[in-house]
Amino acid sequence: MKHPKNNSSTGSLDGSIYQDRIDIIWKGQELTFQRILELMTGIDLSGNSLSHCIPDELTNLQGLRFLNLSRNRLSCGISSSIESLNILESLDFSLNELSGAISPRPSNMLSLNNLNLSSNNLSGTIPTRSQLQTLTDPSIYSNNPGLCGPPLNPCQDTSMFMKEMSEDTGTHGCTTV
Repeated sequence: MKHPKNNSSTGSLDGSIYQDRIDIIWKGQELTFQRILELMTGIDLSGNSLSHCIPDELTNLQGLRFLNLSRNRLSCGISSSIESLNILESLDFSLNELSGAISPRPSNMLSLNNLNLSSNNLSGTIPTRSQLQTLTDPSIYSNNPGLCGPPLNPCQDTSMFMKEMSEDTGTHGCTTV
């Protein structure tokens, strides 16, 4: 691989500068790929001591199939905008400090078949009307003491759980008594 040329296009994301082009010499031919962010299919930023919230800008990478942000110090909640990554197959947010509820809205993430949200501070009812209902391994939600509902333990306040199941009221979780 050779170094990118000086005349390549650049951009900025959260104050960081990136080049949206790469030049490669492959079998004696020089190949240039423009707009490489659209070609990106996977990001693994695990174990990088990242902190604060998950950037909403990640949802601009509509070609993502794999996203691993595990083993960081990410806090805040999981933004519902993550659902716009509708061809995402694998999502790992484990071992962070994420809090709040998992979005109860029906998800467009129909390709999602590998999920790990374990070891965070998530709370509320696990949504049942989304792709999440096909992911039945309880370990993907483990070590989130505030989470309840299938495939974990039932929510203590069953009226809240039943209300969420019967209609989308915007209620994000259950309360324990």
